[in-house]
Formats: sequence, structure tokens, C-alpha cells
Amino acid sequence: MPDNVKKSGSIMPIIDFTAKVTWLLSRFAVKLTVAIVAFTLTAIAETWKAIGKIEVCKKFCLATADFFRGIGKIIRFIFIIPWRIGELAGKRCDASIAARRMFLIFVLLLGGLYYHYCTPAFDWGKWYYCEDGTASYYGKGFYFQRTASGEWFLPGPFYTAAHKTLPLGTVVLVVNERNKRRVVVRINDRGPYIDGRIIDLTKAAAAEIGVYEPGTAPVTLYTRKDFGQGNQVITLYPGAPDWLKSTMQKQKQ
Repeated sequence: MPDNVKKSGSIMPIIDFTAKVTWLLSRFAVKLTVAIVAFTLTAIAETWKAIGKIEVCKKFCLATADFFRGIGKIIRFIFIIPWRIGELAGKRCDASIAARRMFLIFVLLLGGLYYHYCTPAFDWGKWYYCEDGTASYYGKGFYFQRTASGEWFLPGPFYTAAHKTLPLGTVVLVVNERNKRRVVVRINDRGPYIDGRIIDLTKAAAAEIGVYEPGTAPVTLYTRKDFGQGNQVITLYPGAPDWLKSTMQKQKQ
């Protein structure tokens, strides 16, 4: 087969084009972010100087000048190493196709990790009824503590929950019965310890189904595995319109 036929059918040009576009967009985003941060810091510094010229504020500004100067040095020290690494990586990606390919792999890996850990899981498929009751959420007072599974409870877009009895690691579909909004969470902690409540959601999960603002809401829990709570089953289909999904049509086994 002629070489030109082989090249025309190769997927590598598409990968290289994607890698180049990804790199250019990323570089533009970084430069834009740096420009915004630099502009903001400059505006703060100029404002601070202007306040310092006011006789009433002059003593205070002089007294705190050394403190803020020290903070600036610490920030520069913290960011100088990543900045130098970024500069070297940038020059490499500008000059090397292989480097851009590696950068594309890094972006895809980072995106995959974000999708896996920081977005709710898909809800389509078969779910078994588990229980219904009141859901609440927990946050600030529990951050940076170990959950019952050993994981750290951290602030951020994490879709986990606490339940009293379901096995740790169980995937649960939580349906808000007030608005029929739903979210899929993973049980990694124990609780809630307030009578009448059956599940504690993270802030992100609570906001997803409208529990965050009121604080509590009546919900129904479904699991992928039948834990013997009943023979009620629901099936959700991908691509179905929201109004059809929200009907949550129930089937009998």
C-alpha cells in the first residue's frame, strides 16, 4: 500500500491537532488568569497606597505595611517553583509534538478524575426501593475529619452521604419528593444522629436536589442492590426528557 494512503488513514494527525488546540487553549487560559490576578493585585496595591495618603489611615497603613510585604514574599516563594516548571513545560510543548501529546493525556486524565470524583454518577438503569424519610445535609463542623470509611470529609463538589445502616460504598439514588430532583451519592459515613432523618448529604449533593436551602426535605432512597426492603423497582432511561424521568414510573418485579 502506498505511504500516502497509510498516512491519510492514520488517526495521529487528528490526535496531534487535538493536542495542539488543547495546548493553545490551556496556554491562553493560564495567561488570561495571570493577567486578571496581576490586575487585581495591582488595583489592591494602588488602593492601599491611596488609603495610606489619608491622614487618618496613614498610621495604620504604615504599621501593617511590613506584614503585607512579608505575605507577598511568602506567596512569591510558594509559586516560584510551579511557575518555573510551567515555563519549562510551556517551552517544551511549543516546540515538541510529543510533549503536546503528553499534555493532552494529562488533561484527559485530570478530566477523568474530576468527572469520577466531583460529579454525580449517572442515574439511569434499575433501582430498588430502600426507604423513605427526611434528608438533611452536613458540612462545616465536619470538614477535615475522617469519615466512617476512613476517607477525609473535605469541602468541595463531592457527592457522598452518611447513612446509619447501609454498607459503606453503597451507591444510592436520592429523590427529593417535593420537586422530583434526584442525585446519586455514595455512602462513606455513618449518620445522621437526629431522630426522623435517614440520610445526611454533602453540601454539593444537597444543593443538587434542593435540600441545601430549606435544610431538610422528604426523600426516597433507592439502591442498585435489593436489600429486601420491598419489591418496588424503578427504571430510568438515558436520553429521556426530564418530565418523563420525573414521573419515576414504578414497576413490580
